[in-house]
Amino acid sequence: MFFFFFFVSTILIAQGKKINLDEVSIYKKALPAINISGIKYSFRDRDKFVGYILKGAFWTDDFSFKISLQKFTSDEIFNYQMNGPTLIKIDNEVLSKYHKYNSFKKIKKFNPKIKNISLKKFISLNVIQITTKEISK
Repeated sequence: MFFFFFFVSTILIAQGKKINLDEVSIYKKALPAINISGIKYSFRDRDKFVGYILKGAFWTDDFSFKISLQKFTSDEIFNYQMNGPTLIKIDNEVLSKYHKYNSFKKIKKFNPKIKNISLKKFISLNVIQITTKEISK
């Protein structure tokens, strides 16, 4: 009889405890993604990258950046670099040097709307395509 009451009281006490989510380990959190030449990579610092390219002089010959990426299918990490003038398109609109995303406040508001970022290198031009709308199939 004693064991029965002990067992029932232990179950009732355990049910009342809250779970601290900070102590729960998660293998991988959802990370922002970026596409490079059709291959999808996770990119932890995507929002900082967007701020860097939109605040930078991307239209000049000396514009460059280097980013660290991780493949979705493995833990392999590598660096990707672009140098030279870069064409930035947001929802198929080409940005000029006097674009509307010229402040950190506007960029911070813009970042959560991003659905996809795609990077492509051509012979004399780099292209960064940012989409904020769902791509219809």
